[in-house]
Amino acid sequence: KLNNDATPSRADEITKVAQLHSKLTKVSKALSGLASGQKGNTHVASMVGKVNAELQKVLAETAHPQDVKKALKQLGEANSIVQQLSTDLTNEQVKLMHEGNDQAQSLLLGVLMRRQSEPISKQLEVMHSHDFAMLPVVVAVLAAKDMKTPLFKQVAVWLDAHQPSSPKVETQIPEKLRKGTDGKPDVTPIVLVLESNLQKMGSSEKRMADHHEAEMKELDRLMVEKSNNTRAVHQIQRMKKRDQRDFAKQAAISKQDLQTLTSAIES
Repeated sequence: KLNNDATPSRADEITKVAQLHSKLTKVSKALSGLASGQKGNTHVASMVGKVNAELQKVLAETAHPQDVKKALKQLGEANSIVQQLSTDLTNEQVKLMHEGNDQAQSLLLGVLMRRQSEPISKQLEVMHSHDFAMLPVVVAVLAAKDMKTPLFKQVAVWLDAHQPSSPKVETQIPEKLRKGTDGKPDVTPIVLVLESNLQKMGSSEKRMADHHEAEMKELDRLMVEKSNNTRAVHQIQRMKKRDQRDFAKQAAISKQDLQTLTSAIES
């Protein structure tokens, strides 16, 4: 009798199967909606899609089970996979948030450098704007209340101090190359240096483009704000054309430099 009490009855197992099946059916519908809303993020959509495809397969196989124990095991395993997906999605969200912060911080630094000659009140408006106000670097710099050191320098110092450590990459080409197994000079150190420089140049080019886009939006906003002042609008338009011309020249130079460096690495 004690053994019978400790062992789940078939009725109990059937109830558990029904409950798990109902729960996972709702989860599957939610995952379908999540996947369709993540078309811009192919990695997340792929993660969700694969789990949901497996989940739907299990749900179909356990809809009218003949072997209740097997069905209960299948549903239990599917439930564990869903829980792991939840953890993976949370980790992915944190990762994306960090990547977004990195881009916003680079853009903030560029805007502050461009505006360093403007009154501190104008620079603080940038720090308090919706795009930057919640960044850790902004919170830290504003809390320090340092009105003597230029804001862009404070931001740069904070970012340097809080950069994650990464493997050291040589930035200088060695004076003498070692010989490889074929007896020829091993050019690997040269390639590593060039690749490191290429990565830095690519990041710099993106920051420059983001900075330019932000400046253009700001000038457009000012033109709308000053729409009743024809003279001011014309001045802003001239400033915008000059900035666009300068950016186009700099972008062309950067593109040529990147192409030259890429060709050197490939050769």
